[in-house]
Amino acid sequence: RARALTYVGELIRHSDNDEGARALKEQALPIFLEHGDLRMAAAHLRDLGEIAAAAGDRSEARRLHQESLALRKQIGRPDGIAHALIGVADDELVEGDYDAAKATSLRIVEIARELNDPEYLMHGLTYLGEAEIHLGELREAASHLREALTAASAFGSLEITQTVVSSLARVYALDGQPLRSALLWGAAEAMRERGGFGFGAFVPAAAAEYQVAINAAQAHSATETFSTKWAEGRSLTVSEAIAEALAS
Repeated sequence: RARALTYVGELIRHSDNDEGARALKEQALPIFLEHGDLRMAAAHLRDLGEIAAAAGDRSEARRLHQESLALRKQIGRPDGIAHALIGVADDELVEGDYDAAKATSLRIVEIARELNDPEYLMHGLTYLGEAEIHLGELREAASHLREALTAASAFGSLEITQTVVSSLARVYALDGQPLRSALLWGAAEAMRERGGFGFGAFVPAAAAEYQVAINAAQAHSATETFSTKWAEGRSLTVSEAIAEALAS
């Protein structure tokens, strides 16, 4: 019965009905716990955390993600722990706990390297770079985000690629390179449109914060020049945008 509820819940969630999926997953969760299926219970807690986060209930999301992590640690599989930690890092970034987000992200990266897992590596490095931007550690952020971009490109994730390109644009803007930032922001915008992603599809950067970064960069260059570079970025292919972002 629990697996049937899970299957129906996934179908409903893929139809963008998160409330219906939440109800079914909440019904399935105690059944998995009762039967000792900790892996499925942990997965459901993680999914419920994502649904809560999407609904704006960050305290509930964090509680669910922490419960998922506790079960994953009890199971003891490193890949499951890394998966749960991604939700925790997301919560910490949104809540502005950047030191904690950095520590969590470093653990994800450590596990990813141990497992030679490119997917967890790109996620961990993306969160790590974002935390370092907020902590003012721009050199470290640039290094980790470039590695994340290489991993995302190899993995074939346009969603993560556009997120990292946008994050690197913020690094370059803070480093006094407004025109390079404009180029990359334009490229990231085009990728989002191509893939149908919202801004911050992975990294939970607020739209207001994003706009502040753009305004600050634009203030240090002529408006026309900034706009021209942005348009130039929009015309880049994904491969060209990645090359521009990785260039030293």
